[in-house]
Amino acid sequence: MDKLKKALPFIFPPLAVLLIMGFAFYRHGLYPFGDGTVSWCDMSQQVIPLLTDFKDIFTGKDGMFLNFHNAGGMDLWGVFFFFIASPYTLLVLFVDKADIIYLVNILTVLKMMTAAVTAQIYFRSCQKKLDPYIGAVLSVIYAFCGYGMLYYQNNIWLDMMYLFPLLMVAFRELFEKKRIIPYTVMLTLMMIVNYYISYMIVVFILLFMALCCWRYRKEEKYKDVPCRFVIGSLLGALLSAVVWIPCFLQFLSSGRSKSVIQQIETASFITNYNTTFCLLLSTASVIVIVAVFLLDGKKRSKRLNTDLIMLFLMLVPILIEPANLMWHTGSYMSFPCRYAFITIFFALICAGYFLSSENAVAKGKKHCDHFVIFLILAALIYGFYNFSEGFVENNRSGISKYTSSLWQDSTAFELCLEFFIVAAAFYAIVVLLHKKGWISKKIFAIFLAMFVAAESYANVNIYMVSPSMNNTLRAANHQKIMDLSDRLDETDGFYRVKTASKLFEVNLVGSMGYNSLSHYTSLTSRDYMYMMKQLGYSSYWMEVGSYGGTELTDALLSVKYLIEKSTGSADAVYSNDTYEIVPTEYYLPLGIVTDADLSGSEELSTGTRSNVQKKLFEQLFGGNGDELITDYEYTTIYGVQDDSNFKPNYTFNTTGNVAYMDYSIDVTDKQTLYFDCFDKLSNSLSEDINGSSW
Repeated sequence: MDKLKKALPFIFPPLAVLLIMGFAFYRHGLYPFGDGTVSWCDMSQQVIPLLTDFKDIFTGKDGMFLNFHNAGGMDLWGVFFFFIASPYTLLVLFVDKADIIYLVNILTVLKMMTAAVTAQIYFRSCQKKLDPYIGAVLSVIYAFCGYGMLYYQNNIWLDMMYLFPLLMVAFRELFEKKRIIPYTVMLTLMMIVNYYISYMIVVFILLFMALCCWRYRKEEKYKDVPCRFVIGSLLGALLSAVVWIPCFLQFLSSGRSKSVIQQIETASFITNYNTTFCLLLSTASVIVIVAVFLLDGKKRSKRLNTDLIMLFLMLVPILIEPANLMWHTGSYMSFPCRYAFITIFFALICAGYFLSSENAVAKGKKHCDHFVIFLILAALIYGFYNFSEGFVENNRSGISKYTSSLWQDSTAFELCLEFFIVAAAFYAIVVLLHKKGWISKKIFAIFLAMFVAAESYANVNIYMVSPSMNNTLRAANHQKIMDLSDRLDETDGFYRVKTASKLFEVNLVGSMGYNSLSHYTSLTSRDYMYMMKQLGYSSYWMEVGSYGGTELTDALLSVKYLIEKSTGSADAVYSNDTYEIVPTEYYLPLGIVTDADLSGSEELSTGTRSNVQKKLFEQLFGGNGDELITDYEYTTIYGVQDDSNFKPNYTFNTTGNVAYMDYSIDVTDKQTLYFDCFDKLSNSLSEDINGSSW
């Protein structure tokens, strides 16, 4: 019985997460209670395809260090440790490829449950005076915090979220017991699981250690902590070097690396508060607890004041954009608070200290836990649940703007603020009743848990259910795409497969088990992106698509099959009611035997794409490029200024609404036509057209 009593505070947090998530999934038809999936954005574009790639790698169908399913042949070592180096990744081995889009529902829940457990481990290990059930509620708050709600699509970030409380336990071991091993192990583990977020962990560690050394510099028992910290950090860096060194080198060669100074110089001073504040406001409970106790004017311990200072330091980058950029290695396209789980957990640490302080809560009054108070709180719970349910449903399109754009707008921010104010008012009543001694710790824990459950369900409804509702056929469409998997003869020599256009996420061609030119992650090689753009393929931001190119480049790159929308073609090798796989007209196997002099062909020629194709043909086959490609000039131009010189440059120059370029082309046989507007090598998401960015 005693063992069960001790275990219950650890059982409650993951069980509460499971029940809340299960209730939300059941209510809205998400797997395993329906066909809905939490997948969207990066989870659909990168995580699910890479989980599928891992399944193929583990079963020997492709390699890790040379993977032909991505970017024509790519080293996936860095990609693996950027996106999917989680112990939960092994679960993909037990499901079919097509069902991984459902598995991510389970992975997300499991990681949130783990975060609740590790948070409780921290509270039981480091805040022993805190009531274990109040600690359990704080752990549930951590699992459902705004960071997890907004950023779960990058599923590996949830792994970093659940590892962080253990790192804080290790810090306590280092300070109080002078034990280096727990800190070394946790640092190594976090560096291996995700070296990108670990950069932010390292920044935090340096800040926190500097703060602690300054605050405790006069206490003799902490004199040797800095030395032990340096030893543990060096050991962690060395043990994880096999991961972060090659990954860092791969990052430097990617299209993602930019000048940090240049990014900071051009940044605004304030962050995009519409989004960053919404992340914080999604955790109303901890904000109220910290605010109520912080304003009471009572004396606080040195340890609590240290953690409050660290909390303030972690709030600075959420408010100030230059500081925010430095936490993100200089740039980010979206997800502007990738370190915010640290901020939220420190707020919870402070809340735990406040709630466990002997002089922070008044002693129980004579009529503590009166039945009338119980009824009032029960009515408040009922009212808050009904309010939150109705508020989300009535304002779903506005408050869930983030789930369709990765950014909240002013309308969404105002709705989040409105919800926060109401939630904060309910929390304030419960917290003040406890602080004044009108309800005991046990009753406080029970009613706090109920309010947290209602708020957590609302957040799941906003940030996880809404993506499923935005596209109710996402999982079904994914099944049709993955139905194309393993439909081609693997013994038919080396070949690649491309798509006729962007029919679906580019990484999914490789996920089907086919050699592919496509790839989209933060580690896509800059040189590869520029090469593919010069050859005429789609290439922007960090994404290279296999669509585009010419019949010549397709043949040279061993493209043998094409995936297109179903047309009922008699040549189709395989088809379903949406897609079909057809052979290309021209195909060359991997490797060409030629007596041509290729000594000057290390780089593609510059100029128009037409010139690139001609030079490529002449260098490889020795023929006349003009016989392969014919350049057509326009016959009529109106409202357009042609400043083309070496590369196309057309400008709209009329005050009217009509502008055109007419071409007269005599097509006597089958002919492929290309219109080239390519002017420069860039991985920009936008292009300057007529002076405006598009």
